[in-house]
Amino acid sequence: MRPAGILAALAIIVFGGALLPDGGGTLSAADKKAVEDVARAFIAALVRDNRPALRRLVPQKPEHRWGRFPFTSDPRLEKVVADKSKGGAFFAGGHRHPWLPQKSLFALVLIREDKEWPWKIRSVLWYERVPSRVRLPQRSPTDQDRANEKEALRCVRAYIEAWRKSDFELLERLTYHWVEGSGQKRPIRLRDLDLKVTGADGEASVEFKARLWVLRIVPYSVDGTLQAVKEGPNWKVRENSIAF
Repeated sequence: MRPAGILAALAIIVFGGALLPDGGGTLSAADKKAVEDVARAFIAALVRDNRPALRRLVPQKPEHRWGRFPFTSDPRLEKVVADKSKGGAFFAGGHRHPWLPQKSLFALVLIREDKEWPWKIRSVLWYERVPSRVRLPQRSPTDQDRANEKEALRCVRAYIEAWRKSDFELLERLTYHWVEGSGQKRPIRLRDLDLKVTGADGEASVEFKARLWVLRIVPYSVDGTLQAVKEGPNWKVRENSIAF
């Protein structure tokens, strides 16, 4: 693959990039170090698209994959868009995490093989401004795409309600588990990484800036956030808190 093509593939890495407040977390020094270690391992595996390594770094128990219901009140729908293969529902307000931004994006992909729930939640991102790398249309371009908005929003509404009820069976059905795919290793290496960890009560948000080498000669950087959760003695990264 030519360098331009590799950069284009990498450019669809999408992060809910937002600054975290100073002093907002109550994690111990040991937990912060453990979160940094798992975030570093996850990002290194992500830029290489090393799926076996990524699968070892995500939670195994459903209650840790999704965590507690994040909203204290119903979030306000601002916009929904869709095209032939992906979509997004944008919400504002209502969540309980003091260290996260007030806006949320439910990013979706279309899996046509599932006739009942063809739209799946790819990731849930928290943001102040829509990250520039989010590859979603500004509006639904065709009549069919506008019709797809309704099905995409039906999935999001069902997902939020299942999350509220801790209905992990339905959450599993409505989620696109991208780490289960085979992946395709990329000629990209993690060169350097800056991390900032904030969190409490066994959950953490990690703000990062990753500097990379593409084909060992082309410098490139990405920045954003991911979420981690403590599962037993170990910290894991929630796969639906980051998208690519």
